[in-house]
Amino acid sequence: MITGSLVIGIDPGVKSAVSLFHNGTFLAVEYVNPRNSLVWIDNVLKIHRIREKLTITVFIERPYLPLDDDVENAKRKLVGEKYKKRQNIQTLINQSQTIGRWRERLDESVIPITIREIYPNEWYCAVCRRPPSDKRPKRKEVSLFYASAVLEQKITDHNLADALNIGQYGVGQVHIIKIKESAK
Repeated sequence: MITGSLVIGIDPGVKSAVSLFHNGTFLAVEYVNPRNSLVWIDNVLKIHRIREKLTITVFIERPYLPLDDDVENAKRKLVGEKYKKRQNIQTLINQSQTIGRWRERLDESVIPITIREIYPNEWYCAVCRRPPSDKRPKRKEVSLFYASAVLEQKITDHNLADALNIGQYGVGQVHIIKIKESAK
């Protein structure tokens, strides 16, 4: 019987920031390599003495445009669609590859893990209660503010703040799902 939920929020990038929540309670946020992710999660659970069976849901931020496995084809498609130049094409490709590494690693787990890819506007608008039209500098500032409020201490790293806010979004989504299931 499953007795608790574990929500993991991931802001993928060159360095992936990851947050961990158990039954809605914040446990940890730090940079984690996908290769070490399962060991890190296990260590955090041991530190907090969590031994119950858990449902695990991962919320990972996804770039706006779906990319192909073939990098060159993805570049041609993005350039052909005249994608907004403010976001570097190579950054999108790198982020998609990082997401693939995370999916690969999490799929290796013996525990069933649900993975949900979310767009930046989904978590930003829900957690920070701001319009999607905010520019990146404003988004960083607001994300830092909300993450600092959750931890009750100042956070200065926007990647860690984003991961924490993605986790917060995930906690809200998991609890909404539980309420819907119990209403049946």
